[in-house]
Amino acid sequence: MSLLVPALVLVGALVTSYLFCVRPMRQGTCAMSALARPRRSSPEQVGPVSSLPEAELAEVRQELALLREQAGSTARTER
Repeated sequence: MSLLVPALVLVGALVTSYLFCVRPMRQGTCAMSALARPRRSSPEQVGPVSSLPEAELAEVRQELALLREQAGSTARTER
């Protein structure tokens, strides 16, 4: 009788692991699986990857180049 409760807990853990981990991985629907099929995106998600307009993107790139140039010049003066 003392082994009945641990045995039932073990069986419950095994069943739960199979239902929520092993079975979805075998079907290819587990989000953690490397072979998971990509889920369908909603209509709002379909579109260009970048939400920034081209002019704003060019401005940000220009600012980044300026910051890199400034960082390079301060690194040279510190030596």
